[in-house]
Amino acid sequence: MIPSPRPFNYRGKADFWVGKRDGQDGLAGFLRRESRDIVDVNRCEIITESLNQVLKWLHRQLGKSSVAVNRRQLTAWSLGGEVGADVPAAALNDPAIKKALRGQPLPPDIFRSLTGQGYSVQRESSHRKRIPETLFHAADICGHAAAPADIWPLHTDSGGGLACCGEQIPRIIKGRTFLVPSQGFFQANLYLVEQLVDTVVAMCALTGRETVLDAYCGSGLFSMLLAPAARRIFGIELREKAIICARENLAPAGCENADFISGDVEEVMESRFVAMEQSPDILILDPPRTGCPGKVLSSVNALKPKRIVYVSCNPATQARDCRFFAEHGYTLPCLQPLDMFPQTSHIEIVALLLRE
Repeated sequence: MIPSPRPFNYRGKADFWVGKRDGQDGLAGFLRRESRDIVDVNRCEIITESLNQVLKWLHRQLGKSSVAVNRRQLTAWSLGGEVGADVPAAALNDPAIKKALRGQPLPPDIFRSLTGQGYSVQRESSHRKRIPETLFHAADICGHAAAPADIWPLHTDSGGGLACCGEQIPRIIKGRTFLVPSQGFFQANLYLVEQLVDTVVAMCALTGRETVLDAYCGSGLFSMLLAPAARRIFGIELREKAIICARENLAPAGCENADFISGDVEEVMESRFVAMEQSPDILILDPPRTGCPGKVLSSVNALKPKRIVYVSCNPATQARDCRFFAEHGYTLPCLQPLDMFPQTSHIEIVALLLRE
């Protein structure tokens, strides 16, 4: 097991819920297990301190309001560790970080209610010198996709001031700026990401002659570190905004051998690779918790890559898929667990499969 450098305060993203119930004071926290009820929480020990500051801010604003607020989810991204003391000062001069942290006036009513009610959040300071610690955006959910105008990426500093910022969240990975969509996915444990990347890179064992297919590539986290050592690399991701970030992430390195494709992994693998008999030497799989759909497994079996590196946060579905590969000519010489989620029952595992 590769341990987490921090057993607490490691999580850089949190989904907070706010609302009021039966005339009570405002609630801010998380949903009760297997329920839609909001559990009022003052502090969470696994999120970064900057995210706990957001939670305090939510309680403070809810306490000021006497207007009922519909239940709502806010996704908060921490920037305290990535852009703060843990990063060399030179990194703060990166144009992408400066752009993300550039403040803009807040909308007049950030907690606009679906019933037309709400309360205002006033921008507390128009001039702030501190580096913002947190980004978050608010979105109506209630079963409906929020319109772009109803989603506001924000940042707040330790003084409590708020301002809008861009749609991309900067991260620092191995000294390089890495952009993620504000509504996208990034590894939760800020302090174990580089070890995860190192594990995947080592299992790929590139010599410069290989073609790599990075399925479920997201914003190109693995591709960014693999492209310089690969002959050719392809990334597939459903979300267009993540593909845009992936291209921007690889552009500074001048990697002209990377091609990112926006689309469903099942369809792209079948039409772009199986149908055209374009088989990669190495396949990286990093699917959702549900694992790989049957069509993806069938495409992999048709492509027959020499090496598969399978990243998963669900050992059960990973084991199911590895059984399929084992029945179709692959051996499983290595499993590397990483404690990406301390204080929980979850675990991240990277599996290496080799074709006999």
